[in-house]
Amino acid sequence: MKAIFKLYAFAPFFAVSCHSNNTVPVNTGNATRPVALCGPLSDSCTAKGRLAGFLSFPASAAGQASLQLRLTVSNTASDTRRFCKWQTPFETRSGRFLEIRNERGEEVPYLGISVNKVVPTSEDAYISVAPQTGISADIDLFKVYKFSSPGTYTIKYTGELVSNVCVQDSIRFIYK
Repeated sequence: MKAIFKLYAFAPFFAVSCHSNNTVPVNTGNATRPVALCGPLSDSCTAKGRLAGFLSFPASAAGQASLQLRLTVSNTASDTRRFCKWQTPFETRSGRFLEIRNERGEEVPYLGISVNKVVPTSEDAYISVAPQTGISADIDLFKVYKFSSPGTYTIKYTGELVSNVCVQDSIRFIYK
């Protein structure tokens, strides 16, 4: 199934919430690049020691047979913070951590694995993020969700309680 995505329809929504003058270096593989911090960083996230997370679509995602969604985790604090990689795309067997709904409010069926884990005790379950930096990971939504009809979809991150990553804004896209 070939998919066409119109991400530009919501460009004003993203432009309003992005702060281009507030950038952090983000690790992608072995390289570090600056990325704008998008969305308001509320006191409720930063005061509780949570890292700020932002959902986006990589620029190369439009018109491909996959639908890559990127989660960028940014540390705006002056000290190193860490998060649990469970319930994020940083772990390959992460389980369900997104809620995707169409414009009628119907939830898109999740096809991935169900993961039930206890509180992480191993240090390898955590990822550290240095001060004023961030990291990104992608997930192919077509591999774990069943999009059956064209329309406008809203994606909301729901893994905050496990990961300690605070994603305040949802993201929308048009699937044709």
